Amino acid sequence: MNNDFNQHNDQYSELLVRRFEEMIDHGSQYFFDVEDFEAIIDHYFENKDINKSRLALDYAQQQHPTSVSFQLKRAKLFVSLNQASKALNLLNDIENIDPFNTEIFMTKGSIYSQLRNYNKAIEEYNKAIKEAESPEEVYSNIAFEYENMGDYDRAIYFLKRALKYSPESESILNELAFCYEITNRLEESVSFFTTFIDEHPYSRAAWFNLGVDYNNLDMSEKAIDAFDFVIAIDPSYTPAYFNKANSLATMDKHTEAIQAYTDSFEFEDPDSMTYYYIGEAYEKLTNYSQAAFYYRKSIEKDEMFADAWMGIGMVKDEIGHHFQALHYMYKAIKLEPDNPEYWYMYGDTLYKAGKISEAEKAYKKVIRLDPTNNDIWADYSSLYDQQGSYDKALEIIDQGINQQPDNVDLVYRKVAYLMSGGKVNEAIKQFAIGLIMNPKAYGDLFEYAPELSGNPALIQLIREADSDNSEN
Repeated sequence: MNNDFNQHNDQYSELLVRRFEEMIDHGSQYFFDVEDFEAIIDHYFENKDINKSRLALDYAQQQHPTSVSFQLKRAKLFVSLNQASKALNLLNDIENIDPFNTEIFMTKGSIYSQLRNYNKAIEEYNKAIKEAESPEEVYSNIAFEYENMGDYDRAIYFLKRALKYSPESESILNELAFCYEITNRLEESVSFFTTFIDEHPYSRAAWFNLGVDYNNLDMSEKAIDAFDFVIAIDPSYTPAYFNKANSLATMDKHTEAIQAYTDSFEFEDPDSMTYYYIGEAYEKLTNYSQAAFYYRKSIEKDEMFADAWMGIGMVKDEIGHHFQALHYMYKAIKLEPDNPEYWYMYGDTLYKAGKISEAEKAYKKVIRLDPTNNDIWADYSSLYDQQGSYDKALEIIDQGINQQPDNVDLVYRKVAYLMSGGKVNEAIKQFAIGLIMNPKAYGDLFEYAPELSGNPALIQLIREADSDNSEN
């Protein structure tokens, strides 16, 4: 019934617009009542046709000079033309004529908001509360102004007031969830939505935001339950499937995650991101052929999606096709040349492919883009250690220690290089420094250089460190 009514209104508006334009074309004078002119002007506003909006307003005010409605629309026209001062002056004049018209205050509030005078905007919105037909709109606008000022406590307060008038409003619920999340008040958000659901058990938005909160709190099982409720309420709501799948993936339930992603296909064509996540899930399951298939599907949807190109590269690398992997990885790098992770993976694969000098360039690129990366200095220096260039390896690892003095893994890695270079006493001293920094972190050293795990001097230092720790 509503669709029929709206369609009828649209058809009538089009008829009015055609009649108005016919009048302009023929230089005639037709009479339109106030509601007809409002429909014509709104049509031009919606289509962002400023010139015809202005023309229709001129004719409307000629025929209806006392109508406040057209003065309000002219004020909005001034706003669209970035003439805020003219709009405010006109609105002040209208307020003197019609001091209880809430639309005046709402319009002034929006103008002050655009001018970033948020306190003044709130002042105008507060004037609109008393006579407002839709208090939830006014309270929501006030909340947004407080958000603009970074006062999320006040924003939450006014959003809750808005919600009392419109508890079914998903936009208000979503905005509340945003305010809780940005202030890191997730437990409070869970409490709010749980209580709200007790009163409104079929609120899709409430269940969905509760699921997001649980996800953010690393409570994946509860998140999945919440998303299942969303799906039960509205099986066509695809974000619930997507978020449920992400929760399942977090729990390493990749097969179930794939099913959740694909369940959404019944209601919405998958986008590149969905295909990418399916590919990632198959990659985690080591089903590399299916992973590559879905990464390609992702690229078919969006050939500029760098992660999907890198995904194929990683799959090719995993199955030992390093040269093919480099082709896809470079595609990703061309799309995102300042992505340090891409350069890192590219460097690793270059090394596996035997392209040592190019791998070195890639690692240097990572260091320039992200010198705080915890692993890059160890991998970069390892290039030289593996080739027997111990002095060069030491030079690079020392650069890393200077950049990241608290990175104990680099300290332990230096032990391996010193030992490889025959600098045993220095290596033992370095190992002792590592034990002081973190007496339990030497495992990576023995994994990198397993021959050192039986070194008597190092074993003795470990025993002494364990003894000291037990006494403390």
